[in-house]
Amino acid sequence: MVKLPSPPFRSALAFSLGAWLVLTEVGVEGWYRWHERSIPAQPQWTVQWPQDAPGLKEVPIAEKAAQYLRYDEGRSATWLGDGHRWQAMFFRWDPGRIAPYLAKTHTPAACLPAAGKTLETISDLQIISVAGLNLPFRTYAYRENGRSVYVWYCLWEDRPMSKGSNRNP
Repeated sequence: MVKLPSPPFRSALAFSLGAWLVLTEVGVEGWYRWHERSIPAQPQWTVQWPQDAPGLKEVPIAEKAAQYLRYDEGRSATWLGDGHRWQAMFFRWDPGRIAPYLAKTHTPAACLPAAGKTLETISDLQIISVAGLNLPFRTYAYRENGRSVYVWYCLWEDRPMSKGSNRNP
């Protein structure tokens, strides 16, 4: 038969383990705060619709797309300009979630052919500088019902690749 330690010993052991856990948590938090203090602020961007565009209106994002992408912020708008109908969509995922993986796999090359469009070309990566950020874009050209449909696609993570860099691969 195993004899259990006396109650004062159990109390001391419980207190010691609790103190160890608290000190470990405080130590880890302090270590990360100390080592991350010199990391530059994360560049973030959002989208502004062209306010003077004729017919500008925010439109809801399809429920199926919202369920699939599981974004934290999503906006969509349409307008007319240069004799064409334009549509823009903007999505943001908060850090630490698995959903950004879906954004990386849900490219126009994957979803638009499923919607009945025929992919014709995909451009090389083009870096477009906007307000001090270098944004990586690809252009996709499709055919749908005899018409050309162009998609400009940018996937941006709100963190530099390395110190001094502000663009994604």
